[in-house]
Amino acid sequence: MVIAGLQAFYRDVGETSGRPRPVLERDNPPLIGGSRRVFGSLKAAMEAAGLQYPPHPCPWNEETILQAIRQMRAEGRDLSLAAVKDRKTGSLLGPAMHRFGSWRKAIEAAGIDYSTVERVREWNRESVLQALRERHQSGRGIGGGAVQRENIPLWAAAKRYFGSYQDALEAAGISIPQPPEEWTWPIPRLQQELRKLHEQGVDLSSGRILKTHREIFYAFRSRMGTWRKAVESIGVNYESVRRARDWSQQAVIDRIRELHEQGADLRTGTIQKVDVPLSGAVQRYFGTMRRAMEAAGLPYPGTGSGALSYWTEDLVLKRLREKHAQGDDLRYRVMKEKNQPLFFAAKTLFGSYTNAVAVAGIDYWQMSQTQLKLDRERRRQATISGQTSRDSDIE
Repeated sequence: MVIAGLQAFYRDVGETSGRPRPVLERDNPPLIGGSRRVFGSLKAAMEAAGLQYPPHPCPWNEETILQAIRQMRAEGRDLSLAAVKDRKTGSLLGPAMHRFGSWRKAIEAAGIDYSTVERVREWNRESVLQALRERHQSGRGIGGGAVQRENIPLWAAAKRYFGSYQDALEAAGISIPQPPEEWTWPIPRLQQELRKLHEQGVDLSSGRILKTHREIFYAFRSRMGTWRKAVESIGVNYESVRRARDWSQQAVIDRIRELHEQGADLRTGTIQKVDVPLSGAVQRYFGTMRRAMEAAGLPYPGTGSGALSYWTEDLVLKRLREKHAQGDDLRYRVMKEKNQPLFFAAKTLFGSYTNAVAVAGIDYWQMSQTQLKLDRERRRQATISGQTSRDSDIE
């Protein structure tokens, strides 16, 4: 069957005028696979079929390869490795690698700067370390989250060559960024610090504390959901510390319309950063920014686009509550890895994932502590099981 197939495919090989020359790689890949499986190689199969190998001799040498590359460059063709890997275009990759050792060396031998044609970076341990150091020296974020958002190929290459992103940073001689100390404090420690600030007469309004003690503000908000709950948790009336603006449903609507007329970005995440009092009032009177904007007669930015069009705020809250009732792990890292659709819908519709959890009525801190205990118990059981297995082997 292989011999008959090859003979049929190349029967009219000499009569190719007026139509494209037949290329086995492009037109019949299964026949190549069958040839190699039955005869060990395509060359052996073609010799058994009484055919010339290679079917279209092309005496490539260094000079003809360089001429072809320069011609492709002059014609404006894509010389990236990803493009020449496509065998359907009659690739020069094989001959170039055979003659020059790599595609990069062939490009450079042709007098072309490889960086001008590179589409997909060819990573190795040294290039990963160099990229990390360059990023660190330029002052850009070196944390794993920042690199994942801005340069996923670098992040993936770091994990591939060093086992983990942190190990890659250590190999590059870059100190690993540590989270702010306040973010690791338990709630009682945060409350103690907040009481001290109150006793010292520090302005505890959300707008001011965000400027003077931002780490405490964010640590509290991630644990309790809102700054109001943080202030009230130490026995202080929130109305006595917040900036004097009498919020109401109508006041929120008026402010949103005012910002809309100014062309402001009214997405939840932006409002949380630039207008904390308004963000708190929106959550207090409407629950979400989307509902507040609907009440103001305005469309929420980005409504109905992409995969997010499936999700609504009510659906996100329903799914979170269902998963929490089932005892599922709703921690940030776990949800981002294992339930991305729900995670990113929650993050987009509520400004942040932890905000969505809070709006769903779930105590994030208590839930995370419960999951940590379960993690420790699972590790303990695994250790006991492993020890029992080893003891049985010894016996």
